[in-house]
Amino acid sequence: MFFTKKTKWDEPPHDLFSKNRGWEKNTAGENKLKNVTEPYNMGVAMTSSKSSISWENKEENIFKSESYDLPQNRVIIHWISVTFHKLSKESLVEIIQMDMGDFRTAYGLNGYKKSLVCDNIKILYDGTKDMGVHLLMTGEGCREWEQLARSHNLTWKHFFESLHIYDPNYTRIDIAIDDYDNHFTIQGLRRKWNNGEVCTKLRLCDYMERTLVGGKLQGESLYFGSKDSPFRIRFYNKALEQHIHNPGKTWIRIEVQLRDQKAQAVADSIRIANDDNDTTLMKTVCGIIKANIRFTVKGNGKVRSRWRTAPCWEK
Repeated sequence: MFFTKKTKWDEPPHDLFSKNRGWEKNTAGENKLKNVTEPYNMGVAMTSSKSSISWENKEENIFKSESYDLPQNRVIIHWISVTFHKLSKESLVEIIQMDMGDFRTAYGLNGYKKSLVCDNIKILYDGTKDMGVHLLMTGEGCREWEQLARSHNLTWKHFFESLHIYDPNYTRIDIAIDDYDNHFTIQGLRRKWNNGEVCTKLRLCDYMERTLVGGKLQGESLYFGSKDSPFRIRFYNKALEQHIHNPGKTWIRIEVQLRDQKAQAVADSIRIANDDNDTTLMKTVCGIIKANIRFTVKGNGKVRSRWRTAPCWEK
């Protein structure tokens, strides 16, 4: 099977990871992040605990050389869509700790006539009276905001706290977990579904492959839930997509897509968490995943909910 449409695998450009945050005009007159040379960590546990080698700059080396340990598992905010009815576009720019000079004016989308654009961070405005202004941050946009946040000692907890007092209406939040611990494979989870060894209210499961001429596998993904459902989860083989091959070492990305009330709930969970650290966010996301889907080991009885949880999922 071939992918029927081109899929963009969001991954932060290496030149975003720098302590020297700044913007410059490119040849097209667009605001772009300046090239930088000092890499540093922007996600959760993005370095090897023993080698202390920066993950974003040493991805392939870590996998291709036995002398390096795999990075620790990490969790990242991967998409934010939120609407405000009590804010102007200028106020929103200020609240997210950016400057109007960082943005250029562009055409809008999704019913908005205009937008302010700074790389992968967009503020949509000039819609109908009841549409307000809308903040859209893609995966790359989230990484770009993290870079800015570092210079102000801010975190995602600060981000959600700052927006909360303006009655945000979150329409979508995506969170991704990178798993390097060989807990499971895409094919293993697919077999669980086909064997009926899954407890979930999600009714749809889609498996997709990407192949070259001759059948060489280039990508594999497993989706649970429809694209418009309040909760959708995707597992995909990130190592295969990045052409990283090392026997016994895996890189599976788990992407959780939350909409409307579920998106609001996770934003509130991050905002009110007692501890402002990566472990808290990881626990929050794992709790959401396990509350919506559970892989099991087939038992003797017919009641699937009574079957024990598969060891790979307990971890």
